[in-house]
Amino acid sequence: MDEPLLTIGAFASAAGLPASALRYYDEVGLLPPSDVDAGTGYRYYTPAQVHHARAVAVMREADVPLEAMRTVLRGDPQTARAVLGAVVERYTEHAERVRRAAVALTAVPGPVSATVRVDGTALAAALRQVLPAVAPEPGPLHGVLVDVVDGVADVVATDRYWMLVRSLRGVGTGAGRTVLTPERVRTVAALLDLREDPEVQVGCEGITVGDRLVAGLGDEYPDHRAVVTGQGKPATRVLAARDRLLEVLAASTEEDLTLRVDGSGITVSPGRPGARAPGSMLHATVRGAAHVAAVEVWFGTSLLRRAVASTVGSDVVLEVGEPGRALVLRPAAQDGGSVLVMPRALREGQE
Repeated sequence: MDEPLLTIGAFASAAGLPASALRYYDEVGLLPPSDVDAGTGYRYYTPAQVHHARAVAVMREADVPLEAMRTVLRGDPQTARAVLGAVVERYTEHAERVRRAAVALTAVPGPVSATVRVDGTALAAALRQVLPAVAPEPGPLHGVLVDVVDGVADVVATDRYWMLVRSLRGVGTGAGRTVLTPERVRTVAALLDLREDPEVQVGCEGITVGDRLVAGLGDEYPDHRAVVTGQGKPATRVLAARDRLLEVLAASTEEDLTLRVDGSGITVSPGRPGARAPGSMLHATVRGAAHVAAVEVWFGTSLLRRAVASTVGSDVVLEVGEPGRALVLRPAAQDGGSVLVMPRALREGQE
């Protein structure tokens, strides 16, 4: 005997979902009715569908994305646990970013200057290393940010297309930041070259090395820490030989190139994703999502070449996040900062 059919109203009550949600889930193919009256368009459901509908109601309440819902409803418990675990992790990270933002926005202003004792040669090198990323046009980004918090000095430059961050650990107290023009960066670097272990004071008025104050432009600059943490946890990490990657990039004569990452490593091809032009293969150690679905990221050739060249060490780690996020480059063997490069496009393709 056929099961008795439920009207959309009765089914909505049994499932704990509004009728409007059921209509939407029908349109997107997540929870189609068992039957639709050809004359009236009325939707009818079977009692057996209530179990799935209640699962959807629970996931809807938790803001689980539609594609994750599809996976759960397919009935593979192991895959469902993995997908829902990833959703929980993503939302946990988002909640932590919101918490940090709330703390930052409601905090009582702290010290406006900092004193730090650092390796003078290392700080001078960091200042010079970030100069290539300074925005060329006049404006708030036409300079280098020096940001010191409790003995850790971050040296930052960005033109919005890429961002260079060098971090140095010293000894000191307080928090202070200032922005230096490229010319004053060179002045500070020259002063630091003359001192092995200088005490440096940083505040909105500028940087003091020894008894010499080099005036800054104030502390108006984007919050680089929020930019870095806002990238979230990378879906894929790749460990590659820096010089070999530079060699492959240098061989590209096209304006654009595509990095294709899969379980075997990186393929560098001229042009945009999908062009399928012959590429150069670079064997690398790959961890994460690229083992399941290859990832293609599209860059301006010269920008990516400069970014990789700015890293330090023999190996480089490439961190690929969600679409629209920057590619993050980090040194593999030391804590020396990071490089963020904005892609032109990113696409995932199931292997």
